[in-house]
Amino acid sequence: MKFLNLLAASFNRLKDILLHARQMYEGEKITQFDAVLVVVLLMLLTILQRLLWALQANFPVSAMDVLQPVFLAVLLGWGGLSTLIYYVGRLAKHQPDFVRIAVLAGAAGLPLMLSTLLSVLITLVCLILGVSGNLDTWQMVHNMIGWIGIVLGWPGYLGSLALQMGAMIKKTSALIISLVLVLLLLLGTYLPVLIK
Repeated sequence: MKFLNLLAASFNRLKDILLHARQMYEGEKITQFDAVLVVVLLMLLTILQRLLWALQANFPVSAMDVLQPVFLAVLLGWGGLSTLIYYVGRLAKHQPDFVRIAVLAGAAGLPLMLSTLLSVLITLVCLILGVSGNLDTWQMVHNMIGWIGIVLGWPGYLGSLALQMGAMIKKTSALIISLVLVLLLLLGTYLPVLIK
């Protein structure tokens, strides 16, 4: 019962992050449980997304093909963003609290978690209804949904709030750093395709 109450309170705070992100980050109302919940749900939903995509594409996949890369990607995303924020804070001559930064960065994954959930639901509905079609088109739809999560979450807007509050830097600087990170992700994703 205590865990269910903890879970309900966390979901309320996550809802508030979506509706009043700046207030939640400035008020330091985000808890360690919130961050862990977002990261765990992101992992589980990403695993489900990969399995459903393999089912839709009729592509055989083993559990290890999905579990290990997803686990590493999500942990590296969370840890990488947390570490970046910590060192930006150190460069700005502050003494940042790494645990607090990890909490802020973890919660910043919320939009990415929700965009992954949307992708899962779309794929699930298509599988149930027998909707098929060009896999390239479906891949483009899921990529667009994913990029919305990235722009709003890791390392986008909520990432900039985590950067601003965690590294104790100015809002403009945090937004610029987040924009550069999003652009680097875009280049890393699409430049190899364009060069071919």
